[in-house]
Amino acid sequence: MIKKTIKLLKKYDAFDVISIGVFFFIIATLAFFFLRKSKNISVLVRVSSSDNFQDTWLSKPPEWYLEKTKIGLKEKDFLGRTNIEITDIYYYPTNYREETAFVELNMKTIYNKNKDQYTYDGKPLLVGGYQDFELGNLKIRGIIHSIGDKEQEYEVYKIKGEFERKYNEDVGYQTYNASNQANITNQGLLEYIYSNIPEDTSLYDSKNNLILKMTDLQLVPSYREFVTGSQIKRVVDYERKRVFVEALMLSKKVNDRFLFREEDLVRVNSLIPIHTDTLTLSLTVLDIREATDQETEEFFLYSQK
Repeated sequence: MIKKTIKLLKKYDAFDVISIGVFFFIIATLAFFFLRKSKNISVLVRVSSSDNFQDTWLSKPPEWYLEKTKIGLKEKDFLGRTNIEITDIYYYPTNYREETAFVELNMKTIYNKNKDQYTYDGKPLLVGGYQDFELGNLKIRGIIHSIGDKEQEYEVYKIKGEFERKYNEDVGYQTYNASNQANITNQGLLEYIYSNIPEDTSLYDSKNNLILKMTDLQLVPSYREFVTGSQIKRVVDYERKRVFVEALMLSKKVNDRFLFREEDLVRVNSLIPIHTDTLTLSLTVLDIREATDQETEEFFLYSQK
């Protein structure tokens, strides 16, 4: 076979051989780029202030970033086909110094069946990995939060919790009274805090979707414990109240775990951030269960108000 090929090539001069080689190279290249299987998938990117900006975001991403990061912004190839497009952007209310936004991208990728891996622009897409995506003069840099084209699963939960003092006041959990040489343990919150908690507190994302609705708030007496001599005494603390709440919360299901605001794992003894117009608090989860059908219906009725 090789001898026949060499004999055939001798019939052509060097220019013809080079031309034939270039022709087959172009055909192979075109086949590689245009005939390989591509797939459009949705990728959710978590963009944080520490990764992208020196200035601290306050309660949302800066206006200049939101103005540039617009839904519908696309990057196309030389044939005018869309390679990547912004399909959604949203964020949650927060007063943390570390602010985040979530940018949903739809992009044309290549799927490697052996590795069960998608690649975009020659780079693998990995959940938890940092990646840069360029659309015109905009760079989106962040952590890939999820990959896939399936509908995200959400579920309503009923939670019970307490606004504990140790997570909601700047002072330490225990104070020392020098006058009677006693260690004092306080429970509950001071009035300037608990009086500013709206009974009908509702939290929404940036697209005005309801994510948490407080359905009950109870103020119960608080006590102060202190050691005097060899005894522990317990007296009513009239300056404070313990604050217990019940709430309905919308959570996103990821790997059989439910997350609040996309990243806060919801479980007993975890903290749920509650940000209102008047204050920021952390709610300690005491109990959690799936909402009943009636409670779920009530939650979505609240969201329409």
